[in-house]
Amino acid sequence: MKHHHRLIFKALKDAVKWHLIVRNVAEAVTPPKTRKVEMETWDNEQVKIFLDVSKDSSFYPIFLTAINTGMRRGGQ
Repeated sequence: MKHHHRLIFKALKDAVKWHLIVRNVAEAVTPPKTRKVEMETWDNEQVKIFLDVSKDSSFYPIFLTAINTGMRRGGQ
């Protein structure tokens, strides 16, 4: 939500600057506070079990790549 607020705020700010609108209504909105989320990671044994169980999945190469390259979920 915070990302969307920033995006809309910036777009409306530019529209005011370009005289397309009179006022940035996003200024009246308080963006939500960001919550800190503790990251949980798997240990080596959990990774091994997951890969063993998923070895017949068509997604196995993606799982293996994600685990071996340190890929993580993006966006916040």
